[in-house]
Amino acid sequence: MSPRHPVRTLRAVLVLTLVLTLALTLLMAASAWAETPQHRLALVIGNSAYESSPLKNPVNDATDMSTMLKKMGFEVISQLNANQKQMENAIRTFQGKLTKDSVGLFFYAGHGMQVGGVNYLVPVGAKIAQESDVKYETVDAGRVLDAMHTAGNPLNIVILDACRDNPFARSYRSGVKGLARMDAPTGTFIAYATAPGDTAADGDGKNGVFTKYMLEYMPTPNLEVDKVLKKVRVSVMRETGKRQVPWQSSSLTGDFFFQGGGAAEGPADKAVSEEWAKIERERQEIAELKRQIERSKGASAPAPAPAPAAQASAASAKALPAPAPVAKAAPATLKPTGAARLPKLMFLLQEDCLDCPVKGMNMAENELIAKLSEKGYPLIDKSALEAANQMGQARLALAGNVDAAKQLGAMFGAKYVLVGKAVIQDVGEIMPGTGMKSIQTNIQLKIISAQTGQIVGATVKTAAAAHISALNGAQKALAQAARETVDGFVVPTLAAQAAKAGSEGGAVRVFATGVKDMAVYGALVAALEKTPRVTQVNTDRFNKQSGLLVLDLLFGGSGEDLAVAVDNQPLGGKGRIFVQDFGAEQVDLRVK
Repeated sequence: MSPRHPVRTLRAVLVLTLVLTLALTLLMAASAWAETPQHRLALVIGNSAYESSPLKNPVNDATDMSTMLKKMGFEVISQLNANQKQMENAIRTFQGKLTKDSVGLFFYAGHGMQVGGVNYLVPVGAKIAQESDVKYETVDAGRVLDAMHTAGNPLNIVILDACRDNPFARSYRSGVKGLARMDAPTGTFIAYATAPGDTAADGDGKNGVFTKYMLEYMPTPNLEVDKVLKKVRVSVMRETGKRQVPWQSSSLTGDFFFQGGGAAEGPADKAVSEEWAKIERERQEIAELKRQIERSKGASAPAPAPAPAAQASAASAKALPAPAPVAKAAPATLKPTGAARLPKLMFLLQEDCLDCPVKGMNMAENELIAKLSEKGYPLIDKSALEAANQMGQARLALAGNVDAAKQLGAMFGAKYVLVGKAVIQDVGEIMPGTGMKSIQTNIQLKIISAQTGQIVGATVKTAAAAHISALNGAQKALAQAARETVDGFVVPTLAAQAAKAGSEGGAVRVFATGVKDMAVYGALVAALEKTPRVTQVNTDRFNKQSGLLVLDLLFGGSGEDLAVAVDNQPLGGKGRIFVQDFGAEQVDLRVK
């Protein structure tokens, strides 16, 4: 065994060179996709000039959306105040231009309705006197989905601002409001202005409330489409007093960015992008930490200058040289860098509706997601699990399997997994003949550590509301229960966990490159588990293609005497290790 040499935390040359090496490698992989030619095609329709119930905003919505999409590189087919024939011709033109390399987008603003669970878009000039007229006077929204499916392109987006309360639905017996939920075909993202069966506001300004916020958030650089809708949902709920809750149905298998993120990503591209983003954040933290260490050295020997870019490029093609031995020095005092970051959360909720008309609408889930998003927590919801084919594991977690919850959290990089159940019940009229219904809600939630599998907290919150509309009553009761759950339980519980971790120990993050098989991975983890006072070794991420392995070492105590022994030998000379402190006050890092 070679003699150990004390190494000050985060030797500047080794850390910066390795980060540059990883950055160059991942950037080359990501740029390969960015160079692929893309064809973005959009069909935009806005109908306002209805004879019996004209709308103020849809033409404005469609015009502004067309302008925005053109700036984002879309070829736009636009129709304003279109009749049935014009809409059908536009859909045929749209289908004819879609190719297997296209990203397709359909935007519609205007009147829409559902009959028998089928959604219909209402053209200008439609004559609807009875329910049987609908399918002959309107355009089936499913035709657009069929056109996209026939083209065989990998990703499609449908945005429907078509849930306005309209007079046509009142002319037939069922009188169901809003649109029905449509299941998104594989590779499709459907955004609704509001929840299925509900109506949306046309808006007092230039644009409808939903489209206004879509136009605001779509240009945000590097914001995935599902995160765009989450931001839109929070803003619309805030402006409408939660009377309108934008909805989505997604079966995307990769990420799509309207602005600044390139085209849709496949699973491999997504992994590279995520790693690149994380490493960029960590590079900034390392740079700040390095400056603090340099300041603490005072007049002691200066650190070597960073390697030039040319040397970093050459290092990406061969093994990095081992760090030169340094004189023994006292452990460096590390101060926290930047503001404390909120932990990433995975959110899983089972929702039951007893004797109420909001079954299948996921109202509790959306309310809780909105509350958590307002607090700034990074969230992983079931849409990510569906895309990764992990809903079976999610069902086990919802059934009470703590190990399944822990595994899911670790798989997606969450620190905690929130698992719960919401029950909504219509208990009937408060007093017979008044029409006022009482809606009761019950939210049960527990917080599980994705690192240890321990349940760190659990709660039950109940609320009730009375309203002539069961839907509005449910929204009011859920808003109260969700607020009490997040403000009164989630926030203080996670804050207490953060304070506890700071007083009892911390974490050290270990980065390794060149780890491309499970034998090397296992040997490295086993070596680190033998480190004194390390209580747990957790895998943050492991990509065999890039050879990047990131581990979190949890330790107990004050952190003043933690010595992490890291051995290069398991990597067989094909890579190196560097270590980053995430919380210990003093850490003496030793490399064998």
